[in-house]
Amino acid sequence: MVGGTFPNVSGLTGTYAFAQWNGTYWQTFGGGGVTGHVRDFTIHNDSLIMCGDFEHIGEDEYNKIAAYYDGSWINMGYWGQWVSSVESLNGELYGGGYYGLRKFLGDTEWEIFEDQPDNWVMDLKTDTINSFLYVGGNFGYIGDSASYSLAMWDGFKWNYTGEYCTAVVMPQAMEIYRGDLYCACLNYYDDSEYRIAITRWDGESWDSIGGAFNDNIFALEVFRDTLYIGGGFSYW
Repeated sequence: MVGGTFPNVSGLTGTYAFAQWNGTYWQTFGGGGVTGHVRDFTIHNDSLIMCGDFEHIGEDEYNKIAAYYDGSWINMGYWGQWVSSVESLNGELYGGGYYGLRKFLGDTEWEIFEDQPDNWVMDLKTDTINSFLYVGGNFGYIGDSASYSLAMWDGFKWNYTGEYCTAVVMPQAMEIYRGDLYCACLNYYDDSEYRIAITRWDGESWDSIGGAFNDNIFALEVFRDTLYIGGGFSYW
């Protein structure tokens, strides 16, 4: 599956914002495209979960998030605005977006946490070894505790990463590589200037791996023990 902001794939009708590659050619999936954009996918309890800022899939109404199971799309309730990322932790499904972090309770119900990030959540990444859900985005606090751009949710409570810097974790730009978390960030070094770089969280402190990319980073992915970085940049 591929999702994004594109109007179609190779001129194929019904592929607005998402389509399926079957190993040989592109095709529509689940009744056609969406009215809006697709931001993320994950698999949860044998269902494909898709999120974004869409209001319809094909001709049917869905509010920013839906599940596909056994040939049909399933309504997962109202989210409002947009959902940027979905991930599972210990059998529970979480969504992050304009309204912070929420946990899916089943049917169409979502739990809203008492302590929330004070701004947008842009990406989620599960550490399956240490049982953490990394929550990244454009925030400075969770509740009354400082946790700039990144925090860890263990299923019961928040774990904070402190006042690293005024950084923004980009959408779909976190990945775990050799036990550490890598984040593509906008790092502000004065009131208006910033640089785009990759930073690493080792569980206790932050470190930069160098580079100053000249445009946005859209994806980090590990393949055959190598971390790949994709985006709109032409040099770093």
